[in-house]
Amino acid sequence: MYDEKDGRRASAGRQSRDVLLRALCERDARLQGRLAEIVELVRSVGRRLGLATEEVADLALAAELHEVGKLAIPDSILTKGTPLSEEESRFLRRHPLIGERILSSAPALAKVSKIVRSIHEYVDGTGYPDGLEGDEIPLGARVIGGARRSSR
Repeated sequence: MYDEKDGRRASAGRQSRDVLLRALCERDARLQGRLAEIVELVRSVGRRLGLATEEVADLALAAELHEVGKLAIPDSILTKGTPLSEEESRFLRRHPLIGERILSSAPALAKVSKIVRSIHEYVDGTGYPDGLEGDEIPLGARVIGGARRSSR
């Protein structure tokens, strides 16, 4: 109660973000460091592109939460030590759609859900889930996708 009066209560968006990040990191502790690295790259690129502060913050939020759809993917697929079958690969490629649905269910996170959906799209059109190419891919998704690939 006192936190609310002093204005120290976290926003609904911040609370939602924190819960989802905690769930992701509980599932895979190694993810926390990788996400932090990607977020820093994304912020840096966003600033260099001259994006507004709010746009950079949205990019960082999408970068933090871009793996949230993997919460619905079985560990047997995520941690499989051998190549995935075609069926397993198709199932795994659903995670951006699942992430979009999860994020769009929280009004404060809905605007980053479209970015999360498109992070695995490639400029040449060979990505997923929609096979977008070039400028069809939201700028934020292109920035985060590039940061993901460079942080491996």
